[in-house]
Amino acid sequence: MPTRWPFPDDPSLAVITLKRIVFGDAPVLSVKHDTDGMWQFLDCEPCVEEDAAMVGLAEMVERYPELTEAAMLPMGFAAIRETVEEPWQLYLNDGDGDGE
Repeated sequence: MPTRWPFPDDPSLAVITLKRIVFGDAPVLSVKHDTDGMWQFLDCEPCVEEDAAMVGLAEMVERYPELTEAAMLPMGFAAIRETVEEPWQLYLNDGDGDGE
């Protein structure tokens, strides 16, 4: 975890992600900061409710330190990247899952 916490939220905040991300099988390619303040860390692949996992924000940052690049993402926006090597592209979060 970074020495200075970069997110405006408490490190213990519960966030939404996917089991395949938590267990290291999939990269984080989509970060959403919903208008209600909830964070979602997804992989841009189709998913169903059973794929979801709730973890602490600090745990996500510990596993994926590059998520600090999206720490100041305003509520209602999403950051998407094609691969982990690509830079994040910001979008208004339209709620349909693709950021466009």
